[in-house]
Amino acid sequence: NSVSGIPVYIPDLHFIIQHNNTYFKVKNQKEIHHVFSDQKQELKSYEKENNLSFKKDKTATLIKIAEQYELLTN
Repeated sequence: NSVSGIPVYIPDLHFIIQHNNTYFKVKNQKEIHHVFSDQKQELKSYEKENNLSFKKDKTATLIKIAEQYELLTN
């Protein structure tokens, strides 16, 4: 990437999820599924039904998966 011809480095985004009093660094969907492994299959189905992609929009996808996890477990 560059801005006005100047090279710009944008590091990968990492997210921190607190789950069961433990913090997890998450950088892809596989790691999200590891954190929420007790609902992994249900979350994968939800992602597919709602066309969610961590590669396309990391922040929105992570939020939606976390919200769905809360609905499934509460």
